[in-house]
Parts: sequence; C-alpha cells; structure tokens
Amino acid sequence: MIFSKTMLKVNGNIHFVDPLQILYIRAESSYTVVKLANNEEIKISKNLKYVYAQFLDQGFLFRSHKSFVVNLHFVVKLITTMENLSSSAMIQMSNGEQILLSNRNKASFLSAIRNQGELV
Repeated sequence: MIFSKTMLKVNGNIHFVDPLQILYIRAESSYTVVKLANNEEIKISKNLKYVYAQFLDQGFLFRSHKSFVVNLHFVVKLITTMENLSSSAMIQMSNGEQILLSNRNKASFLSAIRNQGELV
C-alpha cells in the first residue's frame, strides 16, 4: 500500500494532509480552504488553481466550479433544478453540504462519477 500525504504550509506550520480525507477545496477570495472529512478546515494563502495543482495526480478530485474542487468519494447526490428555462446543479456531499456544479462541467462530472463506480 502506498502512503502519501501532501504538505500544506499555513502561517509557518506544515499540515500533512491525506488527499483521501479531503472533502472539498473552496476558493475564498485570494485564499483557499481545504475542508477535511473530519470537518477541519485549513485556510491557505494560495489561490485555488495553485492548491488544486498540488493534487492533480489524484483522480478522485474534480473541479466542479471555478470556486470548488470536490472529492468524488464523498459525493452522495446530484441535485438539478429548473428555473426560468435554465437548469442549475448542486453536488451534495456526505456531510450534507451542497457544492456548485457549473453547467459546462456537468457532463464531465457525470463521466468522472461513472469512472469511480457504477452509475445505475
């Protein structure tokens, strides 16, 4: 078994993060928040693009929106709604939080979910 953790530097401290424990990554102005499965949040003074690049080799992380990256292992539901002849989508995570899914990423999201497990 390969054991790998990613190092995230915050205020001079280094957090060792198991990528499998990342629930999602969220952009917050010029910062990025890494939300872990245990509900811990790590706020980093780097933008989302930089932080996501640290995890690009992890096939289970998906850029769902310009402000979010989700861990496909923690996705429980795709919620779609129709308003004024346009549809929108949200991804429900295992902790109940809902994450934005851009319309342009919807097809690739479904494809990524299919690759993670069987879609019935």
